Amino acid sequence: MRTVRLGRRFDIVTCLGNALSYALGDDDLNDTMGTFAAHAHAGTLLVMDPLNARAYLEGNGFQERVEGRLDTPGFKATSVSLHQLDRQTRVLKRTRTWHVIGQADVEDYAEYRLLLPEDVHRLLETAGFEVLDMYDNRELQPTDLTGKVITGSDVGGVRGRKLYIFARKR
Repeated sequence: MRTVRLGRRFDIVTCLGNALSYALGDDDLNDTMGTFAAHAHAGTLLVMDPLNARAYLEGNGFQERVEGRLDTPGFKATSVSLHQLDRQTRVLKRTRTWHVIGQADVEDYAEYRLLLPEDVHRLLETAGFEVLDMYDNRELQPTDLTGKVITGSDVGGVRGRKLYIFARKR
């Protein structure tokens, strides 16, 4: 994300699935924005969904322990995720242990950078993008971007914890 250059520009650039949240440091974020800009022409639409720091720092988005279950006809597993939050750097660390009956447990580890809405605005403006809209819900309804659950159930467990951002290259 930070260094790839395909040598062409696109009408739309996407960065989904929390991918931007893997850019842990400020330099990583700036370099990633440079990649987006390098692949955009005036009018290119940029769509991304980083984790919403406000939900974790000020709301109820941070949970120290989260239990999960994967249950499909061909595969069943449970998981326990343990989280640590460094509020100063806004880095969320997750250690997740997967349990599949009859197999040894498997552990994975990830770190995520949490971004405030104003961070995203600054990063995009600096890279030559104009923020068109920003939401903290899958319904794309205007809110105060604090990550509060506004209506309905939260089946995926991410309502409010993500920012859904639409920007255009100037």
